[in-house]
Amino acid sequence: MTYIICILIFAIGNITPTQTVYQMPNTAPTKDSIHMEFFHGNGCPQCDRVKPVVASLKKKYSQLEVKEYEIYDNRDNLLLLQKRFRQLDIPFRHQCVPAVFIGDLCFTGYKDIKNKLEDAIQERLVAPQQ
Repeated sequence: MTYIICILIFAIGNITPTQTVYQMPNTAPTKDSIHMEFFHGNGCPQCDRVKPVVASLKKKYSQLEVKEYEIYDNRDNLLLLQKRFRQLDIPFRHQCVPAVFIGDLCFTGYKDIKNKLEDAIQERLVAPQQ
């Protein structure tokens, strides 16, 4: 049953929405390290396109700590992804992989991750510590 729900969630999610960046209030960035969660699925074409982007950013920014989660073959990772979506109150139609969570932001889909993730990292590097 979970597998069917996962397929449904991500089949719908492959339609890239125009706005897929969400922000949760009251999360302070830090200069010391930037924690990022990258959720992907084995066999997901968009995920495969995002992996080199994430690898490049890891090389470029030594402060970036990336935790990767494969969700198609790992139920615990899928449940964690669903929890993250709920925490940010992301609408169901925008819940898809690839998904990247960085602090209080979530990026979904290849275009948004490729075009917006690095800016978010840079903003966190220059943000004053609180």
